[in-house]
Amino acid sequence: MKLCLINPPLVIPQAWGVPEIFQPLGLAYVASVLEKEHEVNIIDANAEDWRNLEKFSTKCYSGLSLDKLEDRIRRVKPDVIGISVPFSVSQPIALQIASRIKGLDKDIPVIFGGSHPSARPTETLSNENVDFVVVGEGEFTTFELIRYLESGSDFSSVRGIAYRKGGVPNMTAERPLIRDLDSLPFPARHLLPMKNYFEAARSGRGVRRSYTFSERWASMITSRDAHTDVYSVRYTQQWAEVLDQGARKTSLKRLKIWFDFLALGTST
Repeated sequence: MKLCLINPPLVIPQAWGVPEIFQPLGLAYVASVLEKEHEVNIIDANAEDWRNLEKFSTKCYSGLSLDKLEDRIRRVKPDVIGISVPFSVSQPIALQIASRIKGLDKDIPVIFGGSHPSARPTETLSNENVDFVVVGEGEFTTFELIRYLESGSDFSSVRGIAYRKGGVPNMTAERPLIRDLDSLPFPARHLLPMKNYFEAARSGRGVRRSYTFSERWASMITSRDAHTDVYSVRYTQQWAEVLDQGARKTSLKRLKIWFDFLALGTST
């Protein structure tokens, strides 16, 4: 199948400052698993037209316009589309994109994933343009869901998804967390517009103010789910392999290490 994964334009309150241009690492990890069996395209709408910075009302918009994004989707002609919603602030623009997709072809399955849909799957499915929500880690869940969609078989046994059944949101069984992050392939950076991130970094748009570098850079996730009893890490050998791969393929000069910690509560 031909798949299209979308990182939406970033729309934030002007009070937050200028939107950053970041590499959508989660989307790249999902793509790396999917491309084992499918043709995968990533549209990073925040980075592809990162110089397009518009301010309106109290908001700041960064990236491809919705008209340009719709044209990109039309040219890709995907069978299934996944939209990443890493932040709650991205949900409104993601829903607008979903509406545009259904305007192109109402039969294209639209899958939402990321932190916000995972936290609010029922609310997300209340929008008629969203067909599925991948809850939690998306690599293997999305891969399995696509297999079922391709075969036309019943997908209710896929763990870690939400969908509408008889018009009512339905959750399947929870999918266990990935205990061994080293089992994941390297993120599909070859599907990302890496040059754009480097250019944005040199301009100051691609890095946070606390960073002082503007070199060719990439990021990697070294741990997940530290707030649970499952603590997944990538080990030193894999870090070295990432650095070596990046240096050879994209002339990387710096690696940003992400510890994916999320404290959901406190204990005494």
